[in-house]
Amino acid sequence: QSHSFAPMTAFADFPVIVAGGDLPLSTHGALADESFFKTLGVSAHMGRTFAAEEVKVGATPAAVIGYGLWQHAFGGSPAVIGHRLRMSGITATVIGVMPPGFAWPEKTEIWLPITAIGDPGYTNRTAHNWRVLGRLQPGSTVTQAQTEVDGIERRIKQQYPSPFQSEDAAVVTLQEHVVGQVRLALMMLFGAVGFLLLIVCVNVANLLLVRATARARELAVRTALGAGRRDLIRQMLTESLLLSLAGGAAGLLLASLSMELLRILLPPEVPRLDEIQIDGGVMAFALVISIAAGLLFGLLPAWRASVLNVNDALKSGSRSATASRASSRTQSALVISEVCLSLVLVAGAALLARSFWNLHSINP
Repeated sequence: QSHSFAPMTAFADFPVIVAGGDLPLSTHGALADESFFKTLGVSAHMGRTFAAEEVKVGATPAAVIGYGLWQHAFGGSPAVIGHRLRMSGITATVIGVMPPGFAWPEKTEIWLPITAIGDPGYTNRTAHNWRVLGRLQPGSTVTQAQTEVDGIERRIKQQYPSPFQSEDAAVVTLQEHVVGQVRLALMMLFGAVGFLLLIVCVNVANLLLVRATARARELAVRTALGAGRRDLIRQMLTESLLLSLAGGAAGLLLASLSMELLRILLPPEVPRLDEIQIDGGVMAFALVISIAAGLLFGLLPAWRASVLNVNDALKSGSRSATASRASSRTQSALVISEVCLSLVLVAGAALLARSFWNLHSINP
């Protein structure tokens, strides 16, 4: 009855022991119809997915396996197509292998037709054992789909009154369903790291201000030799950008060395934990953040260096100059902001620790 989705699919996942490879193994399986893979927008890496006639009652069971199962149980051999697998009293013929990284529902390595266990029982309205997935039509929104589903739900409840129909149907995005439970924690962690980055930027800006003061005579000589204000700003920003890019590269190196430790420390319930990696997107993000940080903590010192008093700096007998009153005020402001940011970060950490302690002390 729905017009907001095209296509839609029903599926169910279950643990399964598969025989037919080198050794019997325990894994996760799923029952799916012919529109399952189309709805998810994924095609087979080798072979094909289910045809309409293979999901009819009485059809010879077929099976689609995951890339990981193909590799560790069949050695990645192309001869797996047509191979017969035995599981839970079912013998199914392998017709396809899915691409690397695809495992939906989570950790699934083998998919069987929805009729592999007999009549799926669509007319049984008390067996809530199927999950439904739909791809929104172009131009449709989640809100529109929810409104339509609400109307369909009311008609079903009126037509088939039952105590099992007490729950309401909700339309939830696949992303929300998969990672929604960890989004808040990740956003809080992201915010904390952002504050830490700001603190570091302010600290480095302060150090660069001090360094610019110590280089006042050098900068004055450059100005006397014809360097303009724009040249000085460009020089100082180039130095700060090189510094920030070196820091970003060091951060990426440290992150790559910490990946295995991260997987050990994170709870196993974190969705898609095995897929966490440093890819092109992470590198691009690190590059953008490094450039932004270099501009952020380098702009103020560069501007301060470009407005120095050339005569006073050249008359100075030493190679370093005493910080001006304006520079001192700027450094004081940076120190104050750094303390404020640190206070916010420490207060947030303390509140999180207190919340964790309160949860830990509750009797299960």
